[in-house]
Amino acid sequence: MPDHIRLDTDTAEGQEQNVLISLPATKPEVSEECGKTEGNEERLLYPIRSVPAIPTTLIFALQQSVMCITCSVSVPLIVVKLICAVDNQEVRTELFSATIFACGVATLLQCGVGVRLPIIQGSSFSFIAPLIAMLTIEGTKCDDENIIKDGSSAYFNITPNGTDAMDREAIWQGKLNEVQGSLMVASLVQVILGGTGAIGVLMNYIGPLTIAPTVAMIGLSVFDMCADYGSVHWGIWILSLAVGFICAVYMRNVKVPFLWWNRESGCHKTSCQIFVLIPAIFMIVIAWIVSLILTLTGALPDDPGHPQYKARTDAYVGGIHTAKWFFVPYPGKYGPPTVTVGGVIGMIAATIASTIESIGDYHACASVCEVPSPPSHAVNRGILMEGIGSIIAASVGTGHGTTSYSQCIGAIGITKVGSLRVFQTAGILMIVLGVIGKFGATLAAIPDPIQGAIITLGIAMVVSVGLSNLEFIDMRSSRNMAILGTALMCGLLVPYWMKKNPTAVRTGVNEIDQLFTVFLTTPMFISGLLGFFLDNTVPATVEERGIKRWKESLSGKSTAILQGSMKDYDIPFVSDWMRKIKCFKLVPCLPPYQERTLQACGKVLRRNKNKRNK
Repeated sequence: MPDHIRLDTDTAEGQEQNVLISLPATKPEVSEECGKTEGNEERLLYPIRSVPAIPTTLIFALQQSVMCITCSVSVPLIVVKLICAVDNQEVRTELFSATIFACGVATLLQCGVGVRLPIIQGSSFSFIAPLIAMLTIEGTKCDDENIIKDGSSAYFNITPNGTDAMDREAIWQGKLNEVQGSLMVASLVQVILGGTGAIGVLMNYIGPLTIAPTVAMIGLSVFDMCADYGSVHWGIWILSLAVGFICAVYMRNVKVPFLWWNRESGCHKTSCQIFVLIPAIFMIVIAWIVSLILTLTGALPDDPGHPQYKARTDAYVGGIHTAKWFFVPYPGKYGPPTVTVGGVIGMIAATIASTIESIGDYHACASVCEVPSPPSHAVNRGILMEGIGSIIAASVGTGHGTTSYSQCIGAIGITKVGSLRVFQTAGILMIVLGVIGKFGATLAAIPDPIQGAIITLGIAMVVSVGLSNLEFIDMRSSRNMAILGTALMCGLLVPYWMKKNPTAVRTGVNEIDQLFTVFLTTPMFISGLLGFFLDNTVPATVEERGIKRWKESLSGKSTAILQGSMKDYDIPFVSDWMRKIKCFKLVPCLPPYQERTLQACGKVLRRNKNKRNK
């Protein structure tokens, strides 16, 4: 999940057509330092509407794809464990491939007709907490006696049908089908929020004291998953984590020189902060080499029943040989989706949390790309496309939704490449890699301790991003400290107690029992709901609550020279035609939309209603 980036771009209302500033007639020369140009160190080498040369486009698109894939693989790993298919190499491979494919499709939708900013869509950690609540309630755990002995599960209405393998396949497919259905229904809420512009109303009641505990609990509630993968071999886990941390933090300013070529400057020397761009690649490669050495020297046991066996590089290599060269994800592959009320409600909470994060990412990306802050119609359309992307991801069986990745936004600030064409190409590359079955099998063959380190780094970033929202509130206020502490502690205590007392909720109606159980075992839901309620009911000024500073960060103020205009957010080919039709001005997710026009229509309708009442 994302690093936090302060937003600092502002567009005065009514001055939308005056923010366009022409670029210099001659393109500035590239200096020896990656991403810097003569005369202005902060200029983008490739602005948002530029079209780099094909080799340049492919290289930078591959970089963005690799960043997204390495960050996204941790979520399907957790999903595989929760649906009781952690030892099924074929399922691991298919979920990896489906995830990459869905991220590519969602990226194309977002960059093509969504918010129209260079933003990569990746798998979202926000859905992990409700997933755990749904799939670990009594009777559905992978270590339940009825599943281990005969493969049956009363919860999913599955009965033994002859062979243990078939029974287990029915169980994980039943779990995955429930996740699919609940996620698809919940994602419709995101589509409605974006299509109707209702997210703007919701944002009036949500502040840092709601977001901070909600997002932080996404990470804190899954620490045991990190421990499960890391405990296979703590030494390799620590090595992987150390390499990733050293590259991302200690060596973030180290520039690596290399030769580069372009038409303007020819072959020349340049440099780039490669370590901070792809730390996950370095940690995977180095730790994998160490694991290979330990495998070849016999330091790791070759007994499949030994806990450390999954740290060997050949533990999952059989899956690469048996994997199909081409795998095309499609809806209904694992059976028809099923829907549960508790699952839908839990997923809706995750959807709202993901939506709020994405809104901040849109403004951050605009700031980094030196274009005006996105207008309301672009933000609404971006949220709508994220909902559609999550529906597609759920339908092909990924088990999670998609969201914008701030890591890739940060990479724009380092590489100075903000071309929309590069990110559209990255989406196409991910689609291609997603249908290559051998590629997904190779990712699934990464030893478990290394996978655990990837999950740990991702979860750690989610927690830190959540807590970073506290910078906007007054931390000297006893009111704020009490709300924050209560929300965090209750988010940990209530689910813990529910897991110790799984039969505590018994109303006599199984559906209601399941609904309350999912609620009370979802830390993110408990903390977010409590923070929301207390923050909106305990009196305080907007300054004390942090609402004022937080909303200012979403609009931002900057003296930076902009390289684009509001037309950058138009939908290609159809925006000019839409502006000729008056009714489109009332649709919140279309370019002709004018919020003031909609408000004026609302006033007229209320005035007419009052006249009729009189």
